[in-house]
Amino acid sequence: MRFRFVSMALIAAAGFSCGRSAQKPARITRPVEVYTVETLGSVSRNFAGVVTAENYTNLAFPIPGQLLRLNVDAGQRVTKGEVIAELDPRDYQLKVDVSRAELETAQQQLIRNERLYAKQAVSKQDYEIAQTRYVQAKAAYDNAVYNLNDTKLDAPFAGIIEQKYVENFQTVSVGQSIVKLVDPKAINVEFILPENSIDIMNDPDKEFSVEFDNYKGKYFKASLKEYVEASSDGSGVPVTLYISDTSFNIQKYRNISPGFSALVYLKVQNPGFENVTTIPLTAVFSPADTEDEYVWAVNDSRVEARRIKTGQLYGQDQVIVETGLRPGEKIVTAGVYQLVEGQQVTILK
Repeated sequence: MRFRFVSMALIAAAGFSCGRSAQKPARITRPVEVYTVETLGSVSRNFAGVVTAENYTNLAFPIPGQLLRLNVDAGQRVTKGEVIAELDPRDYQLKVDVSRAELETAQQQLIRNERLYAKQAVSKQDYEIAQTRYVQAKAAYDNAVYNLNDTKLDAPFAGIIEQKYVENFQTVSVGQSIVKLVDPKAINVEFILPENSIDIMNDPDKEFSVEFDNYKGKYFKASLKEYVEASSDGSGVPVTLYISDTSFNIQKYRNISPGFSALVYLKVQNPGFENVTTIPLTAVFSPADTEDEYVWAVNDSRVEARRIKTGQLYGQDQVIVETGLRPGEKIVTAGVYQLVEGQQVTILK
């Protein structure tokens, strides 16, 4: 593979001729982006992750009404059965009172018709009508009582309120989410994988570990739970992990809750490729009047032109380096034609 650049302006800026005649180092310290050379025998990546709940539910009322009380805030812990929110019960209480009166009337009518029917003073049809009216009144009353009870929204399990969707005195509809309740005892970790790395998900030798921000220096083994083979917004592929490390206990590491930050480490082993390295294509340049390929290696905050030999492309934006670089060395990946031999640089974080 050969990378040829013919722009005279770029060649002049390179400060590097085919005879490799050195110029005096520039006094300007230039900020540069660097890449650490990796071996394909063991590819490592890390990603910003976030803790999510394994079990959660969006709580909602099964009836409509005006929200009278919202008793919780985001981040608050609640116990099982605790009242999360309440609707204005007046209309539902009125329906209970009305249906109770109708039930009592229907019950009295049924008792009266039972006595009369036993004496053959009313027809069987009248007696059955009284029975039907009682059953209907009883069902209406029971339904009114259920609805009145439903004006209170209880926590189905102990957990943490992760999010509130409404505010007090807001009119809510049937099934409208009020709060999101999560169970902090079972957690996942989610991160976004770049689209050009999705093939790694099919590698059987991949390994995940997680470091939580609240427990720096502790690494827990994680396993792949699921990932989506699509990127809805172009940001990358959502990946979900679960903590499979037997030493992890959420009761011991209590300062980990949904929404907290974590760092995900991904490592892929490729036996037989220990001596094969890859670098970004943007790091490679060719000086004027030569087909040789070079990169800028960073040593002691100065750049050094390093001759390399490249092989085939690796992925969409990298190339295999056959000779000239060792794993762990740092090379410049952007603005390579704006540097000169020996120039002092600062590495951008």
